[in-house]
Amino acid sequence: MKSRLKEVMDERGIKQSHFVKKYGISAKTMSTLYRGTIPTLQNAYIIAQELGLPIEEIWYDDINKYIKKSEPQKREKRP
Repeated sequence: MKSRLKEVMDERGIKQSHFVKKYGISAKTMSTLYRGTIPTLQNAYIIAQELGLPIEEIWYDDINKYIKKSEPQKREKRP
């Protein structure tokens, strides 16, 4: 999973301390999230709501790499 949190916050001029003061997210947690770790669902929701973005625009991954690809089944010929 990848994070765009640092990029989004930097673009908007938002400091980590904003989330610490306004929402009570610990400074240590904000620091690790800013560096790219994956948040709890609660923190992801709070941050995404404040930034006005869907969670998946901040934290994302290529879902296709998790999908098991199977070979297409061969159809039997009917007489």
